[in-house]
Amino acid sequence: TADTKLFYEVRLLWFLLLSNDETWKAAKEERKKRKAEKQALKNEKKKRLLPLLKGTAMLAVAAMLNSRSLPKLSNPETSSSFIRYLRQLKCDILCFQEANASSEDIQTTLNVKLQAHSSYWTAHCGIVSLNSAITVHPALANIDDRGIICRITHINDSFDPFMLLNIYAPAQPRPRELFYASMLNLPMFQNVDPFESPVAPMLIVGDFNYHAVMYD
Repeated sequence: TADTKLFYEVRLLWFLLLSNDETWKAAKEERKKRKAEKQALKNEKKKRLLPLLKGTAMLAVAAMLNSRSLPKLSNPETSSSFIRYLRQLKCDILCFQEANASSEDIQTTLNVKLQAHSSYWTAHCGIVSLNSAITVHPALANIDDRGIICRITHINDSFDPFMLLNIYAPAQPRPRELFYASMLNLPMFQNVDPFESPVAPMLIVGDFNYHAVMYD
């Protein structure tokens, strides 16, 4: 219509007038400057982060799985066969969830079957090193046996030490919410700037019991 045409002609005229306005040009230059500063800051953060990531978990082959009761007390043959398969994968580190390693006897049996060189188990989770050069050092933090944190080191310093957090989150919404709240209250997650603080790199793995599509 004529009114619509007039409307767009007025907007075009206004745009042309602004294009020649010194104030508008100054504002445009300021926006370009801020964008360049933001990109420079982003690049600087990447430069600081790369040394932290270099030579950490990339040099250790790790795998994680929900083992759905690894001991399988009712069917030990199935358990032994599955564990033999896991050893054949030639992984350096295995992270288990729903392991049901509820006693020291069960944990000892699993270590023997896996031929573990070092490990940390709870009733729900486990972190196991199958490589004699890689050691699992349990940290003091433990979230209801569903979140375990270990420091991973190499005997020859082939990679920098890093923290490994293995979690098995509750399936129900409210317990899961409380679990993650407890996890975020750990000292390592409090007031930490990964680009500024001298903290060890961290790898978080596990069964999060979270469906991205369902909760989107």
